[in-house]
Amino acid sequence: MTRSKVLWLPVLAGVLTPWVVRPFATVSTSISEASDFGLNYAAFGFGACVTGAVLAISLPGRERIRQWAQTPTNDGFSAFSDLVFALTWSAMAQLAVLVVCGLSMVIGGDEQLLPMNPKDSHTLLLGASLAVFFYGLTQLVVLVQTVSQLDTLIDLQERTSSTD
Repeated sequence: MTRSKVLWLPVLAGVLTPWVVRPFATVSTSISEASDFGLNYAAFGFGACVTGAVLAISLPGRERIRQWAQTPTNDGFSAFSDLVFALTWSAMAQLAVLVVCGLSMVIGGDEQLLPMNPKDSHTLLLGASLAVFFYGLTQLVVLVQTVSQLDTLIDLQERTSSTD
């Protein structure tokens, strides 16, 4: 899958969710309650991103980082640069979720998340907020995959260097 398709999946999910869920919505959840959930998720996600970045920089060791920094990738950057970018971009996505949830709490407050006859602006803002949330969730999955691949790479390099 290309990067642009991956970006459009959470955006599409976020925009379509208010219209798909509305007929089934029977619980009156307030915007602040939903935003509180989003704040908790994003705080956890941001912490995971920062932890992943710290581990990626500190665990491999100076020689391995130098080797990764000198290994070019298809985009013209180094492998280490791509790794740090993936981790920091995931953290930025989590910060975006924090900002959206904070604004939702301030602006939406105790209003219903899915009112029976919503204004178009309400539905549009809900869809945009969910798109940011789903994008942050997608980036958290990318973070987990990246840290897992980093672990596999370090393990493989350690096993091959110890047999030499």
